[in-house]
Amino acid sequence: MTSRIPSLRTWLLGRRLRSLIDSTGIPHRDIAKQLNWHRSDLSRFLNGQRGIPNPELGLLLYTCGVDTRAQRQHYLDLNTDARRDEWWHDSNESPLYSLTLDELESQSDAITAFTPATLPTQLQTDEYAAMLGTTPRRHTLDSDLPTNWHFLISRQSLTPAALPPQVIQEQARHLFWESTRANVTIQVIPHTVLTHDIPFRLITVTDHGPVIHLDLTGAALFLEALPTINRYTKTATQLTDSCLTPDRSRDLLAALADPVVTG
Repeated sequence: MTSRIPSLRTWLLGRRLRSLIDSTGIPHRDIAKQLNWHRSDLSRFLNGQRGIPNPELGLLLYTCGVDTRAQRQHYLDLNTDARRDEWWHDSNESPLYSLTLDELESQSDAITAFTPATLPTQLQTDEYAAMLGTTPRRHTLDSDLPTNWHFLISRQSLTPAALPPQVIQEQARHLFWESTRANVTIQVIPHTVLTHDIPFRLITVTDHGPVIHLDLTGAALFLEALPTINRYTKTATQLTDSCLTPDRSRDLLAALADPVVTG
């Protein structure tokens, strides 16, 4: 099955090419004229509505001043198997890993994130992250156009056995205040109802649509096939229904943050 058009990669490639052309200061119509392309063809490439063969991509990059293979590789990687509905990302192979996550998070209307074993990196304090060997990404919650984040976290992730009480308390305090943001919802899943154990994110990308992101310890798998998206959407709904309400989750966080005060 082929992905819908635009696929995630054609969408990303179009955005990157548009940014590249804009950085040259040359009007789009003049770029198309230099390449002997119809203006509408260039527009479809930039909107991700049409795939661009590598030879034409190479000509466009050269026209925009990208004239070495090292510089071109970023764009060529995005254009590889661009219509497939599965995309494997390895952070050790390409800077696309972190660049893609940052762009998706900043260009999305809504993200539902389920992380059963540990807290999502967007919510981790420095101390929590240091103890678990992860890297916090709290900056993603501060976008100029805030994404609506819905975090589904397990009770286990709040109190890992390896963490000292003061780290757990400070982390819970941080989560409590993060949950008061207008664009952040945090819900806790009790131990007794956790029936799904694979972390995933359902990302609704602005001007593109939903994508499933599986975080696989330093790598990522993006899934775009409609049946897969529907399956994970159903799973997200079931998990949400099993969670404590946002208010009860906030009460739990307050109890973990100040157990003496809350009793």
